[in-house]
Amino acid sequence: MGEGTSSLVKAYGELWSFKELGGDRTEIRLRTAFQLSSPILTGLAKRMTPVLNWGYTRTLKEVGDYLGKRYPHV
Repeated sequence: MGEGTSSLVKAYGELWSFKELGGDRTEIRLRTAFQLSSPILTGLAKRMTPVLNWGYTRTLKEVGDYLGKRYPHV
């Protein structure tokens, strides 16, 4: 995990994985982890997990849509 660039985040990391499903389909997974600078922020982040997950899911869908348009035959 790398060091954070914000005083609120001590460390942040991402793990991307790609799995070919066949039929020109690929599953993309993203896992993230972060360490916040205070227990209060950590508690808030735990409560915000559903919102964060929604945001990541939306981002991955947009990445998939972009790649499908950019590389339609790959």
